[in-house]
Amino acid sequence: MGIFINTNSTLHVEGKIISENNSGSECAGIQVQRSSNLTLQGSNLSVNIQNNSGIGIHILQQSSARFDPGIEIHDNTGDGLFIGDNSMLYAKGTGVKNNGGKGISADDGSSVKCNSSVITGNTGGDINYTFGVRSTLNQNTIGNLPITCDSSVMSRGDHICP
Repeated sequence: MGIFINTNSTLHVEGKIISENNSGSECAGIQVQRSSNLTLQGSNLSVNIQNNSGIGIHILQQSSARFDPGIEIHDNTGDGLFIGDNSMLYAKGTGVKNNGGKGISADDGSSVKCNSSVITGNTGGDINYTFGVRSTLNQNTIGNLPITCDSSVMSRGDHICP
C-alpha cells in the first residue's frame, strides 16, 4: 500500500508526491476510505501515481477526492482510478493513461466530474460506469475504447454513456 487515508481523515497536498512501485494484495498507490477526503491542488502541483501492482487511486465508502491540474496516474496494473460506495471525484487537468485495467471506473451511486483531462490507452477501457453512477465529462480527451455504462447510469456533458 502506498498512501492510506482512513476513517474521517483528510490529506491536502499542494506540492509534489510520488506513489510508485507499491505491491501486495489489494494494493493501491493511494487509498481513500470511510468518509475521508483527498485534495490535490495548487499552482506547483506535481503528483505521479505510477507502476503500482493494483489500482492507482482507490476512493470508496462515502469518501471524496479533488484534483487540480498536475496529476498523472499511469502504468498501474489495475484501474487508474476506482470510485465506489457512494463516493465523489472532481478532477481537472488529470492524466489517466496506460493502466492495466480501466482508466476511470465508478460504481454504486458514486459521482464523477472530470474536465480538461486525458484518459487514454487503458487496457480495460478508458471509462466504465455501473450501478447508479452520476457523471459529467467536459472537454476531455478520451481514447478510442468506448465509454461503457449500464442502464442505471446518468451522464451528461461532451461524452455521455451510449
